[in-house]
Amino acid sequence: MASNQVRIIGGTEGRSALTELRELVGELVASRDLLSQLTIRDIKLRYKQAVMGFGWALLMPILVVPPGASSGSRYRARPAMGWASRAWPA
Repeated sequence: MASNQVRIIGGTEGRSALTELRELVGELVASRDLLSQLTIRDIKLRYKQAVMGFGWALLMPILVVPPGASSGSRYRARPAMGWASRAWPA
């Protein structure tokens, strides 16, 4: 084989692009059930993760703020000691 020739591996020599396209479309039509199941699975997973992320963004402040607000008043009543009292005067 000469150095300027390209050899295509896969047995497509002598077949037109239109023939290969028809074969590809035929395989997709034959496996459309599998294709639809995989597509639906990917879409469900993407939106499930989005909903879970939105729920997490709402849930975390709801769980963190009340304990912080209730314990903040307890710690604020103590007299400040050390360098923190000079850095952030009340």
